[in-house]
Amino acid sequence: MDVTFLSFIKALADSLSVTSSLKLALKPVLLNDYGKLTELIKKMMNRLKAGFDAGVCLYLFGVESGSKIIASCSSVLGECIKSGAKASVYGKVLGDYINSVLIRRNKRAQVAGNLKWIIIPLQATLSSVLALIKALT
Repeated sequence: MDVTFLSFIKALADSLSVTSSLKLALKPVLLNDYGKLTELIKKMMNRLKAGFDAGVCLYLFGVESGSKIIASCSSVLGECIKSGAKASVYGKVLGDYINSVLIRRNKRAQVAGNLKWIIIPLQATLSSVLALIKALT
């Protein structure tokens, strides 16, 4: 879900740079498919149509996603919209942040996988050496 959020946040920032309203910016973004995020985006759009504040809608979007990255970036996005920051600037910053988190996560998983396959033969070797020592004494 976090991988699709990266493309969503970039598309949303591009759309927000053209329009100033989150409700108007979500219309062209909803044309794309973001997997599991699509339902959450539709819920956010329905809340915006009902008249909820953009910051509240983004906060609820982040909470409903169940992802810490999405929740924190959504709240930052809400604050940026409230403060009137340039969408092109904060879109790039949020995209770079999400990308760096995803890269670190993948590296961590790769290292953990490597350690797992190093430990298994090491355990077998250590067990053999200990059995040999016990047999010789």
